[in-house]
Amino acid sequence: MDNLGFPIAEVAKDGSTIITKLPNSGGIVNPATCAEQMLYEVGDPANYIHADVVTDFTDIGFKELKRNRVSIIGNIKGKEKPKYLKVNLGVKEGYMAEGLIFYAGQGAYDRAKLAADVIKKRLYKYTRIKKKSLRIDYIGIDSIHSNNYEVYNYSPREIGLRIAGRTETKEDAWRIMHEFETIDNNGPAGIARGLRKEDIKEIIGYYSTLIPREYVSTSFELLEV
Repeated sequence: MDNLGFPIAEVAKDGSTIITKLPNSGGIVNPATCAEQMLYEVGDPANYIHADVVTDFTDIGFKELKRNRVSIIGNIKGKEKPKYLKVNLGVKEGYMAEGLIFYAGQGAYDRAKLAADVIKKRLYKYTRIKKKSLRIDYIGIDSIHSNNYEVYNYSPREIGLRIAGRTETKEDAWRIMHEFETIDNNGPAGIARGLRKEDIKEIIGYYSTLIPREYVSTSFELLEV
């Protein structure tokens, strides 16, 4: 995979197309890989929506000419352009406070759990911020496969504690970070000092919707140098 070959489309004047890749590069071009790529994130291949046309490529096929050379066969049909256009929206949805710290040595996991418990209790008792959610991950144990630590039944000698909170205001996000930043003095010992990170980020929600085509006007400007 350190020398992957990316697909090349050789398009002739009559529109006929051959898919290939550079010689001596990794990967493979055959009817199966071409079909998989064609259907990637398509949804309905009979009604693949573009801004200017709805495409139907259910009649398309692939024919292997020789190794890593595949011809596209069949016909692509076009339908009337859609009445609606897709619009992607970025919406401000508050802030995220994220902290990451590592514990090392004997009992690292128990000390990480203790630190998380201290932070949660202080946020509840004293800080009392308005938070939408709070997530705690133990990197190396359950950050991907949740709650599987007991299954493996081992005691790691290093563990990452990640705490992330979502808030309405930037000020509340910093208050979460304040509790996280002081846990090295007000919590269990054995922190790997060089392996920690705190950050505040604005959350931009990403949404897609449809709007009537007549609401969108297009223009272009041609600059000659």
